[in-house]
Amino acid sequence: MAGSMWSERNRRTIVVSLTSGGSSAVLPWVNERLGQQVSKEDLERSRIGDLRRAVQHLGVRPLDVHVMDLPDGGLSPELVGEVVEEMSRRYPRASHRTMTWLDPHPDHAAAGEAVRRAHRAGVIEDSLFHVPVDVLEESVGSPVQLSTAACDAKRAALAEYRVWDPFAGRYAIGLLSVPDLIAKQAVEPHERVHGPDLDDGPEEDRED
Repeated sequence: MAGSMWSERNRRTIVVSLTSGGSSAVLPWVNERLGQQVSKEDLERSRIGDLRRAVQHLGVRPLDVHVMDLPDGGLSPELVGEVVEEMSRRYPRASHRTMTWLDPHPDHAAAGEAVRRAHRAGVIEDSLFHVPVDVLEESVGSPVQLSTAACDAKRAALAEYRVWDPFAGRYAIGLLSVPDLIAKQAVEPHERVHGPDLDDGPEEDRED
């Protein structure tokens, strides 16, 4: 969602990282490449550091990045919902942006479902959901019109996830995790979004 974030840089952007990313499957790869042990805490510091550097390219102030440190790989709509309610109290006029509840990544889906529930309950008024491009079919969501400058900013943000500099505690974790996605987005940045009322199938009205 970097291009969309840059496009709204005239507004204050608060970035909330729900986890520190310590359960990433890339840790064995990093250790094998280094020939030494990198701890889970080192991995978390690297991931959050990359995030902080990336969003600065999008106009986000360092003090506006919040790390909640919920369990990576163990998010639920209920856990994320508590964060959404907290943020809605702190920033009552905020728009809320996250990944779609249709995202195949369970943590992303939990975040999307939490925001959708908060919107339905009237906790928040403005919500928008980003579609994981190259994962979900193009019929889901609508394309975001990104300017050349927005695409350049997105490329700069993505580049932060490709840096391999162990002496600085940087392990190219994004590149190791999703190399194809990063490569495709660097060549041709594109994003899709949908609103909170998207019909996601016959179980849309099921009891949660």
